[in-house]
Amino acid sequence: MFAAEAVSAQNGWTPIVAKQRSTLVKISPDGSRQVLSQKDGDYLRTADGRVLITERRIDNGVAGEVVRGTFEDLASGRVYRLDYSKRRAVLRSGAGHRQPLTEEYKALAEQHAVDKRMVNGVMCLGFPAKAGGTTVGIGWRSLDLDLHVRSEAVLPDGVDKLERVREIYDIQVGAEPPADTVSIPAGFEVIEDGQARIEQ
Repeated sequence: MFAAEAVSAQNGWTPIVAKQRSTLVKISPDGSRQVLSQKDGDYLRTADGRVLITERRIDNGVAGEVVRGTFEDLASGRVYRLDYSKRRAVLRSGAGHRQPLTEEYKALAEQHAVDKRMVNGVMCLGFPAKAGGTTVGIGWRSLDLDLHVRSEAVLPDGVDKLERVREIYDIQVGAEPPADTVSIPAGFEVIEDGQARIEQ
């Protein structure tokens, strides 16, 4: 994935209301496929750069309760892992300040794209996804929305392969989510030092 740092832009963030999901599939040597895990949830982004991503497990086609999530303030660079069962938010280390992409950045990034197409209703550029220097899939990103819309990767796992797909879909561009929903949930313990870990 093209990884140059974005620099300052004049405009704010495009608000978005969408869904997100991820699927992990084992592919056997005979080509048979077994779904190992499925998760879904919400993707919400406000015009001032606050992002909330929630995650639910799906068992036998039935979605459960929200178990975890991420709250990010793009302007300040603060990112919190949310544990809904323990009702706590833990500050992640290594998060950095981000600003909307400039036209100069977009033009430079487009030179590194290997494809361009509509993905889940928005125009995206495709960038190689690499692991250990080897291309293992492709990531689809909308530069206009500064949104990673879909990633697809296949990795070896012994004699089998693992296919991982993550995507944002049902994307409502310009829809501002209610402000009180895009925040650390009320009643959560906030751990600022980043030392506590949420159990996987």
